[in-house]
Amino acid sequence: MLASAPLAVHTLSTPPTPSQAWWPRLPSDRLPPPWVHGLFWGLMLLSNGLYWLVAQRAQPWTWPVAAADVLLTTSTYATLFYVNWQVLIPRYLARPSNLHFVAVLLLALGTTFVVRTVSIGLLGLVRFPASASGNFAYRLGLTYGHTVSAAGGGVAITALLVLLLSFYLRLTTDYQHEQQRRQAEERQREALEKQHLAAELSLLKAQLNPHFLFNTLNNIYSLTSEASPDAPAAVAVLQLAELMRYQLYESAAATVPLAQEVAHLHSFLNLQRLRLPCAEALHFCVPAELPAHC
Repeated sequence: MLASAPLAVHTLSTPPTPSQAWWPRLPSDRLPPPWVHGLFWGLMLLSNGLYWLVAQRAQPWTWPVAAADVLLTTSTYATLFYVNWQVLIPRYLARPSNLHFVAVLLLALGTTFVVRTVSIGLLGLVRFPASASGNFAYRLGLTYGHTVSAAGGGVAITALLVLLLSFYLRLTTDYQHEQQRRQAEERQREALEKQHLAAELSLLKAQLNPHFLFNTLNNIYSLTSEASPDAPAAVAVLQLAELMRYQLYESAAATVPLAQEVAHLHSFLNLQRLRLPCAEALHFCVPAELPAHC
């Protein structure tokens, strides 16, 4: 009797991926392009300028104050937006306790509110004459406290809206990036599994001569079927040959007919019944007629 050498199958393991933070920092290629940021803040500059022209009825001699207010407004809210986007969310939101994040966020909001109200109050002290004299004769207008109190509500609402926009864009961008990362990992895992199966099959074919195996099985089947073709030993050898042929050749295809897969399962279960003490307890039911397209 010839004993077959044990098969040494080498498995392909997926390289371990480093543990990622709960809120990873986005790579540069996943961030919105610079022109999107430029367009957004350009529109904010334009809207603030239109506010001065329409709501404040800005005259040519008030343009320096209007320009200062527009630049201060846009730069302050842009700072809040990007500090929350790039620093607060990835650095503090990932911590086990969110109290630290809330505290830092309130500090950023408070700083923004103070900067805006102070700048509005100082600009409110600068008033121009009602007549178009063309000179820059300043006079004291509204009081500082009145200006701050009148603008405080608008500053708070605008700061909250900018903060919510920063949260929304960061969350949606991170979610899309995470979904794409998981899909890429899933595709990589499937590719590695296919390579693993192909390597195992190639190694099996290299260590085992298929022609010698099937010729030997045919010889054994001929010897066992001389008395009766339906003898259990003859049927078992025939089914074993079908199983080996399916594993070595048919399973390499991308798809196989459903009827062929069902026949393979029948042969496998019949061989298992030979060693089970209660073979009648193993049932495998399929429709009598499989669909034609399968």
